[in-house]
Amino acid sequence: MAVSVGAMPEQSHIPETRARRAAAIAGAGAKVGANFVRHYGEKLARNPRAEEALHERNAKTVYSTFAKLKGGPLKLAQMLSIDDNLLPKAYQEQFAQAQYKAPPLSFPLVQRTIRQELGKDPLELFDSFTRQAASGASIGQVHKASKDGKHYAVKVQYPGVASSLTSDLALIKPMALQVMGVKERDIKPYLEEVTERLLEETDYAQELAQSMELSARSQHLEGIRFPSYYPDLSTRKVLTMEWMDGTPLDEWAGQEGLTAERRDRVGQLIWDFYHFQIHELLRFHADPHPGNFLIDAEDNLIVLDFGCTKKIDSDFHR
Repeated sequence: MAVSVGAMPEQSHIPETRARRAAAIAGAGAKVGANFVRHYGEKLARNPRAEEALHERNAKTVYSTFAKLKGGPLKLAQMLSIDDNLLPKAYQEQFAQAQYKAPPLSFPLVQRTIRQELGKDPLELFDSFTRQAASGASIGQVHKASKDGKHYAVKVQYPGVASSLTSDLALIKPMALQVMGVKERDIKPYLEEVTERLLEETDYAQELAQSMELSARSQHLEGIRFPSYYPDLSTRKVLTMEWMDGTPLDEWAGQEGLTAERRDRVGQLIWDFYHFQIHELLRFHADPHPGNFLIDAEDNLIVLDFGCTKKIDSDFHR
């Protein structure tokens, strides 16, 4: 879980009420409108990059708002970024950050959530607890902690993401259709999937149970590792697991000098993992973005985040 958000600025707050979240989306719409006005001026001036520049500006505006809201908007960005053919390149590149590089919440907000959920401050529960998040995505962010020589990854859910899910997605649908140029028939399945999956993923108690069950039943797979989980340090909004050192799959695959043999090994491990879960368990890890798969120093596959799983009907499987 050696993932860093680098020098990205922390969010001192997150809009939690529907009114404030709606205002944030409306503000993004106003900025997009200003971008179009600028675009028309550039077209009149015959700027050859006018169209490309418009997409770049709008992509930054939309992603910045989604990253601020987190929850449904950021999850949608994460899912859309996986399909290289759905969005203009500028949006795909911006939205790819949603996989594990979302701007983190400030430490006081993290403290507040942990205190509300576990009854104590982070440094009362652990010997050390990083102020800066190690990674952040659509639902929560991860901090590294330690106690009695053990290292932990503590995932803390963003406030307001569960209660505002439906209203957020209703508000951002017109933006997706008009600004990003996505057709309604193309985005509809993503909106439905985000709604269904987020209702499941925002319950960390359910994720804890799924993680412990599926990782235990897959433990025998060679070359595949899973973190241990700690129920006594977990709630519906806080999930504590073993810290695992590794490199996100996309970063690992993009490194220079990577041999075909090493690529083939990791590809086979991913195949083995899904083949076993789909055909033997009839239930599988259903959130396969690169941030949920790490590669360790021995090229073993580390699987994280069972918050989203799918069951396969036995009749369908046959």
